[in-house]
Amino acid sequence: MKKILISGYYGFDNAGDEAVLQAILDSLKKEVPYVKPIVLSANPDKTAKEYNIEAINRFKLKAIIKAIKEADGLISGGGSLLQDETGIFTIPYYLVVIKLAQFYGKPTFIYAQGVGPVKRKFFYSLISHTFRKTKYISVRDRESALLLNSMGVPINTIDIVADPVLNLVPAKKERVEEIMQKENIIQPPILISVRFWKNNKEYLETIAKVADQLIKQGEQIVLIPMHEPNDRHASEYVINRMNEEATILEAYDEREILGIIAESKCMIGMRLHALIFATAMGVPAIGISYDPKIDQFLAKLNQTPVGTVDDLDFTTLYDQIKHVITHLEENKQELDKKLPQLKELAYRPAKSIEEFFKEN
Repeated sequence: MKKILISGYYGFDNAGDEAVLQAILDSLKKEVPYVKPIVLSANPDKTAKEYNIEAINRFKLKAIIKAIKEADGLISGGGSLLQDETGIFTIPYYLVVIKLAQFYGKPTFIYAQGVGPVKRKFFYSLISHTFRKTKYISVRDRESALLLNSMGVPINTIDIVADPVLNLVPAKKERVEEIMQKENIIQPPILISVRFWKNNKEYLETIAKVADQLIKQGEQIVLIPMHEPNDRHASEYVINRMNEEATILEAYDEREILGIIAESKCMIGMRLHALIFATAMGVPAIGISYDPKIDQFLAKLNQTPVGTVDDLDFTTLYDQIKHVITHLEENKQELDKKLPQLKELAYRPAKSIEEFFKEN
C-alpha cells in the first residue's frame, strides 16, 4: 500500500472544494486502489470523519514534513490554488508544500488545477521552477495551460483535463426526496448560487428582481449556499430584497447537493462549482462571471456568461433563464452529448498517477 498526501483548499466548508476532494478520492480508489490518501485539512478531525481517511492539520509544519517523509508522493489540487486574487500568501503556501515534497525526493503531481489570475509577476518564476520539477501536470482549462506556458512551463508537459467533480456520484434518490420534502421543494426548482464580491451588491439586487418575476410566473426558487457561512449571508441578502417567497437550502454535503441539483430545471450560478455540479447532473447552467475561471468553464460548453457582477442586466438574465427553461429538453440533450468526453478527461489525472506508480 502506497501513501499519497493530498494538498488543497480542504476543511473550509466550501462545497466546491469538498466535492473536488471527494471526486479525487473516488478517482484514486477507482484507478489506483493500492494508494492510501492522506489529506491536509484546515479541520482534520472533520475531514477524517467525513471521508473516512487520515487527515493532518494543514497549518502545522512539523506534521506536514513528517507526513511527506512517510508518503510515496504528493498531489496538489484540484481547484484554484495558484491565484493571488484572494491574497498574497495563497500561492506561497501551496508552492511550499510542493517544494517540501520535492526536497524529500517525493514525486509530485498537479491535479486538475485552475491556475490564475496571478497578478504579481514575481510569482511566475517560482511557479515555473516548482512545476518543472513535478512528475505530472494537469490543468482544468486551456487558459491555465497557456498561463503556465507564459511562465516558462513547457506546453507539451501540461495535460488539459476537466474538473474531477464531473465524475462525482450524487446521493441516493431516497435521501434526495427526503431532503426535498423537508425543504418543501414541491416542483423542479430554479436554483441560484450567489456570493458577495468586493463592494458591489447591485448584481444581487438584479438577481432578486429576476427571482421575484419568475416566482410570479409559477416557478419555485431555491438558493444554494456553496461556501458557508459567506454564501448564506449573500443568499439572505437576495431574499431580503425580494417581495416573493423563496427558500435558502440548509447545509448538506456535496453528494446531497448534487442530488438536489439533478431534480432542478436549471442553475443560475456565480460559484464555479455550482455550474460544474449542474453540468455533472446534466442540468443547464447560466453563469454570472466574477472571475475568468467562470468564463473558462463555460467555454468548454460553448457558452458565455449571461453577464458579470459589474454589468448584470435584468432583461438579459430574465430572458436567458426563460429561454433555457422553455427549451429544457433540447438543452439537456446538448449537455448529454458533451458529458462523456468531459467525464473521461476528469479521470485522466488519476490514470496518469496510476501509470507513474506502475512504471516506478
